[in-house]
Amino acid sequence: MKELSVLPDGYPEIMRVYGDPLSAGFIHDQIAAFELPFPLKASWNTAVVYRWMNMHRYVGDVVVDALREMMEYRGLEYLQENAYDVTGGCFNIRKKTGGDRLSTHSWGIAIDMVPQLGLFGKKSYVPDFIVAAFERRGFVWGGRWKLPDGMHFQACKNY
Repeated sequence: MKELSVLPDGYPEIMRVYGDPLSAGFIHDQIAAFELPFPLKASWNTAVVYRWMNMHRYVGDVVVDALREMMEYRGLEYLQENAYDVTGGCFNIRKKTGGDRLSTHSWGIAIDMVPQLGLFGKKSYVPDFIVAAFERRGFVWGGRWKLPDGMHFQACKNY
């Protein structure tokens, strides 16, 4: 099992470990395309299917390993039949929902899984086996936050 090698705590450490997503060369130096162990459908248009996903080079292999564990839980058909193969995405330079700070998606260190089951600000219905696959590897799950974001898994804390 692959695990995160570091879990930055707060904005200064995130910038130190992962770099500045607004700097020239960030995408070239820090973001890489990772082959997924099974196709993921885009939540905004399930006809869009990802077989590769852009992520930060320090976390991509760990995300892929968590996805592989999800698939091994009950198989690809089970994931597809239950729409557990849906993603809200990973790398996207943008601000946090309802905020003015950069989202952790801006570094490519967060992934949204099964957004239909873990809406921002609502009780999460994301299955335990998905949560466990990411938390075992060191990801912080937004479903445990005071203002929950059950779809959200990130490779940092206190941000």
